[in-house]
Amino acid sequence: ACTMSGRYEPILLIWALLAPLSYSVFAYPLARPVITLHRVVILSLFILIPLFPAAARGRVDSKLAWFAASWGLFVFGAVLSLINAPRNLWLSALRVTFDAFVLPLLLACVVYRSFRVRQHLSWLHTVVCVLSIYLLAIGALEMIMGQDLLPQPGSSGLWYAGGSLVQVVRPDGPYPNTGTFSTVGMINLFLLLFCRKAMARMPLWNRLLHMPGVVASVAVSLMTFTRGVVVAFLVIF
Repeated sequence: ACTMSGRYEPILLIWALLAPLSYSVFAYPLARPVITLHRVVILSLFILIPLFPAAARGRVDSKLAWFAASWGLFVFGAVLSLINAPRNLWLSALRVTFDAFVLPLLLACVVYRSFRVRQHLSWLHTVVCVLSIYLLAIGALEMIMGQDLLPQPGSSGLWYAGGSLVQVVRPDGPYPNTGTFSTVGMINLFLLLFCRKAMARMPLWNRLLHMPGVVASVAVSLMTFTRGVVVAFLVIF
């Protein structure tokens, strides 16, 4: 009903909430995922765009169209570069290329054509807060238990900070490495600050979630002990 009426927002918001678990929980098979939450949701919504009522489809700006064309050429070049890859790595390389370069472009198209940001700022804020809080919980549990709770194929295993006397686990959460985990924390922080500034009035539940969400996103950024994140914070703030 949501898709046929041109309202993708509930589906996108639910997907955004569960997106970090796409490869470690919502994937089949887990060893080498062929079906993932990312691929199913983004591809399905992109295919359904032509079925929208005309009033529900946003107009494509000419500058964005040129950007999409440039991105498409970049993806074409990336695929051509795979010719020199060993034959036994072609499938995995194509999968990485598709997930890293093609899906973001399709998602951007879906969001631009159908996601009404201002009407859903409150729900977007809520999703980012809850997402940051459960990422913090996963990271904290990994540090306490000393193990990777949601390992992914190709993950390099646990990383540690400290010396010979004291070592602390650098959590990676549901991601393949600590860098992605800390970067997501930073992005969540800026999204929360944007939503707070963009909303004229915050509903009660947003006010209650805002500070825990901000604290959680900052903690997720810093708990990996990545010096680059600390430098970035110093430069930005």
